[in-house]
Amino acid sequence: MMFRRLEMLIMIAVLAIPSTGLAAGLLWNGVPLPENLRIVRPQPDITRNVAAFSGKWEGWWGNTNELPSILVVEEIHDSGALRVVAVYAWGVSRAWGISKAGWVRVPGTLANGAVHLKGRLSGARVTYRMNGGSLNGLYDDNGKFTRGVFRRAPITR
Repeated sequence: MMFRRLEMLIMIAVLAIPSTGLAAGLLWNGVPLPENLRIVRPQPDITRNVAAFSGKWEGWWGNTNELPSILVVEEIHDSGALRVVAVYAWGVSRAWGISKAGWVRVPGTLANGAVHLKGRLSGARVTYRMNGGSLNGLYDDNGKFTRGVFRRAPITR
């Protein structure tokens, strides 16, 4: 199981870094974010429960804080279906054999009380569900699940 996670994360790193690059500065636990990061305030017609996903969230994947990660929900749009633009970022993890941190900007949806990311994530499905003041994350790589907990964080440089 650990080998499968390692394989999944290496694939993400290899596919995502060349197309996105690394930020000039590292933020939380060595996780980079893009220089052009922006958070657009949700429109007034977006409900409070949905708007709560907007912003920066820091946390860890794995049972023993194995991989630092950041989710930034930059935009939430209602065009008949709730859509998001998010940045998914990860740090270095010896436990998982990830030697390069990186990030990728991905589209997603907001449905059934959760953000669902898709796109350049090596075919994996990543879901974040609100749980009080934090997000519970679920990384589904073809039935191989990894969980994480993410807390709201300020945007700082």
